[in-house]
This record gives sequence, structure tokens and C-alpha cells, in this order.
Amino acid sequence: MNKLTIALCDDDNLMLKVVSSTVKSTLLKLNISSEIRMFSSPFQLLSSLETREYDLFILDIEMPKLDGISLGMKLRQAGIDTPIIYLSAMEDRVYDSFETRPFTFIRKSRFIDDIYKVMKRFVDSSESLNLKRLVIRESNNRTVSLELSKVLYIESEIKSQKVYLRDNKEPIHVKCTMNYLEDELTNHGFLRSHRSYLINCKYIQYIEHETVYLTTGDTVPLGRSKSEEFMEKYLNLMT
Repeated sequence: MNKLTIALCDDDNLMLKVVSSTVKSTLLKLNISSEIRMFSSPFQLLSSLETREYDLFILDIEMPKLDGISLGMKLRQAGIDTPIIYLSAMEDRVYDSFETRPFTFIRKSRFIDDIYKVMKRFVDSSESLNLKRLVIRESNNRTVSLELSKVLYIESEIKSQKVYLRDNKEPIHVKCTMNYLEDELTNHGFLRSHRSYLINCKYIQYIEHETVYLTTGDTVPLGRSKSEEFMEKYLNLMT
């Protein structure tokens, strides 16, 4: 990736300049150039989408009239799946942001400390997008290449695993173990919620009791023995 186009939205003009210059200089350290478009109003950003596309949104959460999470919801409702990084001085808002499937959340109090780590993780994930495929054999011995971004979750069977894909009514049956899939996919945002289930965390909408609810309307069980570990790893992905 040679250049990133980023939309940055914050109603504080001083913060806009600080975040913009810091992100730009951080990306240069990672050998990435960037074009950062600054918006002091969420409505200006939404209007720009008529003619522009972005590789990343960086959104302040606390904004009048339309806050960052509501803006993120509008982006998702419009079918825009571009990664979102949220900024906030209120740490408890991280939980509110989960419904928009953010890439991560940065506390403003730790912005300078965390920005390099966050941008490196984003660049690494973006540069490997074309590699985010899993080549594997189906139960009929046909080899398939699965685009990981379309995998919702995987359910274990005795001798094969069922891979549920976005927009596919029926799962794909693959010949391998769940442990193998977990090893292959953990670094791509997949977590084991149950001994029989592996979830793509980008599709998690919310978690309640012993159930994980996905943005597609699907539900996946959260095992009691996995609950604490799963939540800890999921929060680490989001922050």
C-alpha cells in the first residue's frame, strides 16, 4: 500500500490538526504516505461520500447533533465497511461502539502513546488484505479459497467443520480440525467462543449472557468455560 486516504472528523479544530499531523507523521515512519481530509462536522463527512472513498475513518465520539458512534452507524447502514478508529475522552463509550464493528478505540488521554501501535496494526492488516484467504479442502475433496472477510463463523462437526459465509444460505463443509482453523485464523480476528464455534469478531453486534449476537442476525453460543477468556481477548482486539 503506497498511500492511505483517511477521513478525520472532530468538532474541535485544534484536535483535528493535532490528530492529523500525528497520524501523518506516524504513517511516514511506517513508510506510508497519506491524504487526510479533516471534517469538523459529521454531516460534511457524509456529504463527501458522494464523491470520495476512504481507506480509514477516524471519528471523535463526543460531537454535538450527531456523535461519532451514530455517524459510524450511518456509515454501516449505507453498506460502507471501511475500518473505523474511534477517539474518546470517555472510556466507557468503547462498549457503545461495538455495534459499528470498529477497528479499534483510542482513549484521547493515551493518544500519543497508542497511535503508533494502532497505525502499525492497521497498516499490517491492510497490506495483507489480499492474503486474507484460507485455502482448504471441502468434504468432497475439492479445494476452495475462502475470503476471510466473508466468513461469519465456523461450527464444528465430528469429521469436518461447517463454514458459514456472509450472503450464503448454506455452509461450506471443510475437512480439517477446529484446532487447525483456530491456529490459522486467530491472527485474523477470529476467536473461539465455544469448543464447537469460532467467530469472526468483525461481525459481533453484542454479547449477552451465554450468546454472541452477530450483525447478520445469527447467534452463536458462548461457552461458560470460554466466557472470561473470550471477553478479555475481544476487548483487547477492540482497544
